[in-house]
Amino acid sequence: MRPKVFSSVNRFNANITDRSLHYDYGKSHYRDDSDHTGYCSYKIRRKSGPENAVAAFEDACDRVVSIVRAAMEKREKTFTYVYTAHPDKHMHELGVEHESIRYIVRAFDKTVERMWTSLEELARGQDKVSDFASLFLTADHGHVTVDFAKGEFVCIPPAIADRFLDYACVGATGKGRHAYLHVKPGLKRKFEKAWYRWAAESGHIENFALLEIEAAEALALFGESRFPEDEEECFAGAQSDAQSSVGPGGPSKAFREDETEESRTGAVYGGTNTKGAMAEASRSRVGDYVVIALNHATLCDPAEFEKFRGRAAESGGRAVCGAHGSCTREEMEIPHVVLKTTAGAKTTLS
Repeated sequence: MRPKVFSSVNRFNANITDRSLHYDYGKSHYRDDSDHTGYCSYKIRRKSGPENAVAAFEDACDRVVSIVRAAMEKREKTFTYVYTAHPDKHMHELGVEHESIRYIVRAFDKTVERMWTSLEELARGQDKVSDFASLFLTADHGHVTVDFAKGEFVCIPPAIADRFLDYACVGATGKGRHAYLHVKPGLKRKFEKAWYRWAAESGHIENFALLEIEAAEALALFGESRFPEDEEECFAGAQSDAQSSVGPGGPSKAFREDETEESRTGAVYGGTNTKGAMAEASRSRVGDYVVIALNHATLCDPAEFEKFRGRAAESGGRAVCGAHGSCTREEMEIPHVVLKTTAGAKTTLS
């Protein structure tokens, strides 16, 4: 998927001109497919895959410089946004540590350096603009590598899935790191007992946290109305609660013999929760439970499991993919870089 470049221009005289520039680079060397584990793996693995990704990004950054130069000549301000799907797509197919990923990241780093050098050159002599240019770099999430050889592809046993679940939203490259489970009516009590028995016997009690949706809302895992004052405390608290409070003996322990599903929700979670409550339209889609991945282990469907088992057999044991969607530090703690030039092309970094 080629980078998308959007630019909107705000004139200095406050007459606003918005120009949305979406460059269509034509058909990508990937098939645009939400099922990342199944898209065009041959083209990603071949040599041209990462090289095409780099070339597309280089072209996008060159366009940024051209947009800024044109705006400068007209004494206009401009905001330009560049999005690229790489190396995300490569990571989904190859894992985080693959040499192709290192190649793309290093090339992107050189490309951004070249773009910034060009912007600094444009800034020279612009003594009437206090902050000539700013560049903000970040990503929307991180990745972890899921390795078949390490037992990190996990299927919910048929004895649980077939008996208790109407639907399980799982997937090796993302969905299985925050899997939504829809339990058949009236079976939540028996499902929890079966889940914890399997998790304890298989060793997955340390890999996954089973939370009722009400518990996830109480922890504000779907977001809340205000940004937490202490980011570190918020993250540590959410992960600690997911790891410890929902295990055997925690809020998601099996029902007491005299307890109903309706009474338990109010007793354990304090009735109606507003801190992290979802909209009703969303609430109806996520089912009864969310399973949070606590490390690299990820819930997948049986077809995915067999596919990666086949890859492992063909490659002498190695079969991996990249995934994201849970609350590990690799996935959530995303760095950013801010660069600014001032008149005379002096650069500040924050």
